[in-house]
Amino acid sequence: MSVSVDIATVVAERILGWSGALITPSKSAYRAHHPRFVANANVIVGTTKAWYGDLDLDRSDRDLQALANETHETVHVLHEMDGRFGNEEHPLLDRPVASYAPNVSYTPK
Repeated sequence: MSVSVDIATVVAERILGWSGALITPSKSAYRAHHPRFVANANVIVGTTKAWYGDLDLDRSDRDLQALANETHETVHVLHEMDGRFGNEEHPLLDRPVASYAPNVSYTPK
């Protein structure tokens, strides 16, 4: 069973910062130099949407693994459309950009 929305959001914001984070106003320019950048990402803890905003997976891998370990749930990073606009209640978990299993030591990618 997935953690509650409230708990998932509190833990995600403590680890990742406030939802709605913006890394750069020019997403295409940033992406050109940071290929693991996910604009308007959705972070799903278990099956619960817990956080959204820009993520650079090169900078956030360790934090996303910490989120999985602390919640004891798999954390999925989804593209914007896979967790919003009709997919809020049932995010498309079969299409993650990245996934982090709980209780795993962090290994840089």
